[in-house]
Amino acid sequence: MPNILSDPPSWLYGLLAVVVVVPLLVAVFFTGKAQSTRASDKKTASPRTKLFAVAGVGLLLLLALGLCDYLFESDREQVVRKLKEMSEGVQHRDLNRVFNNVSESFQWHNAKKADLRKLADSALNSGQVTELKIWNVQLKPVESGATKANVEFNFKVEGSFNNSAFYLCKATFVKDPDGQWRLQTFDVFNPAVDTNTPITVPGM
Repeated sequence: MPNILSDPPSWLYGLLAVVVVVPLLVAVFFTGKAQSTRASDKKTASPRTKLFAVAGVGLLLLLALGLCDYLFESDREQVVRKLKEMSEGVQHRDLNRVFNNVSESFQWHNAKKADLRKLADSALNSGQVTELKIWNVQLKPVESGATKANVEFNFKVEGSFNNSAFYLCKATFVKDPDGQWRLQTFDVFNPAVDTNTPITVPGM
C-alpha cells in the first residue's frame, strides 16, 4: 500500500473535503435561473444533479482514503510503533521486545547487535537503566519501496545514575527481508551543545 494512502498527508484530506463541500454549496445556493429547465432539456442531467454527483464521488474517495489510513500501517507509522515498543520493553525489563526491533545487520562503529544486547542486559540487571523515554519523533519522508529510513527523536534514560539530561538520537532504520523496519544504527547528540557532533555512548 503506497504511503500516501496508508499515511495520507493532511492536504490530501483537505483537497477531497473541498471536492465534497464546494459542489454541495454551489448546488444548494444555485440560482433559480440555473434551476429552471427547458422542456427540451429534461432528458439531460441538470447542473445541480451533476454537482451532487461530483460531491458524492468526492465523499466516496474521502471515505476510502480514511479506510486505507485506518486499516493499513505506513512505513512511518511502523517505525514510530517500533520505537514505542523498544521504550516499553525497557520499562518492562523485556529485552526480547526491545531487540526484536533491532536488525541483525545492526552496527555501531565496531559494535554488533550482540554487543548492544550485552550492554543493555548489564544496564538493566544493575539497575543503572530502568526506563527509556522517547518523544518528539521526526521521520523524514519514506518513499514507497525504500529500504532505509532516517529518524530523529529525543530520549532520556532514567535509572540509578540520576542523570537528568536528555539527548537527541539520529537513527537509521532498515527494512529487513521480512518486511519489518528495524534499527540498524544510530548516533547520540547533546541537543543543548552540538547537534552535529556525536557524543560517546558509555560502554560502547
